[in-house]
Amino acid sequence: IPLSTIVGTIAACCLFSLFCPVPLRETVAIGCGFGYYSLSAILLNELAGADIGTIALICNLSRELLTLLTIPLLARYCGKLAPITAAGATSIDTTLPLISATLGEKYVIFAIFHGIIVDISVPVLIWLLYL
Repeated sequence: IPLSTIVGTIAACCLFSLFCPVPLRETVAIGCGFGYYSLSAILLNELAGADIGTIALICNLSRELLTLLTIPLLARYCGKLAPITAAGATSIDTTLPLISATLGEKYVIFAIFHGIIVDISVPVLIWLLYL
């Protein structure tokens, strides 16, 4: 599940960069926040500047809020793992209660494992993009 989230997000960011004035590297770095807006915004503020850091904050906060609003719909129409993947790094904290309520307790362990792996990948992937 974490690998699907990481690969899918990076692929979507690459596609989005074709229509976005932000360069590919920054677009992928912003997406690699995976909803972890506090960390990704600070890292990108230091690595890419205040503009990219601000965009990262807004984009990753939007990912979390959109996920919170759509978890029941994602579970119903896209499968039980879709809300966990959409939650990204937040599947271990802010979206976990709604994931548990919607999917059931047996999916909590998947969400926690997913959240840990994706959380750890945020600083690693962002720093790799700026080596």
